[in-house]
Amino acid sequence: MNTLINRILFATDLSDTARNAFTYAVALADRFESELVVLHVMKREPAFSADVVRIGLGEDLYKELEQKKTQNARSVLIGKRTEAHTIGEQIHQYCSEAEQGLKRAKPLVVKDMVIEAPSISQEILRVAERESCDMIVLGHRKHHLLAGDIGEGTLKKVLRKATIPAVVVPSPKAKS
Repeated sequence: MNTLINRILFATDLSDTARNAFTYAVALADRFESELVVLHVMKREPAFSADVVRIGLGEDLYKELEQKKTQNARSVLIGKRTEAHTIGEQIHQYCSEAEQGLKRAKPLVVKDMVIEAPSISQEILRVAERESCDMIVLGHRKHHLLAGDIGEGTLKKVLRKATIPAVVVPSPKAKS
């Protein structure tokens, strides 16, 4: 049986742990001559219901806050664009560093994505499906995944709901 892995999704939070996991994602993409989709999801906080806020603050204070919100919207959007651009630059730096160690006939094909979503784990799974990925690679902060409870975080949610193989790369052992 020949298993084809044409596209690998690497989800990153841009931490040192993720940078370590990225080297494995690149090695797998190199080994299988796969495309690598690099994804960073920025968590979007859910908005409060306007009615709840209006009742809690009163009509006058609510209107004042709405005006300030409108005035600040432009600067927030500019900040989000700047943040996404900076993240994109970091992802490109990851890729250039990783490509230097490859000895492959054709260059590594990398598609990078920076997305804002309310649920990081759901967005990872959604992108994996939409991009027709055959594998997901994630980093984990603990060295021994099974040594303790991995909690209810993103990793556990992705592992529980993934319909494709997911590779978990543990954090490297701390040097004594």
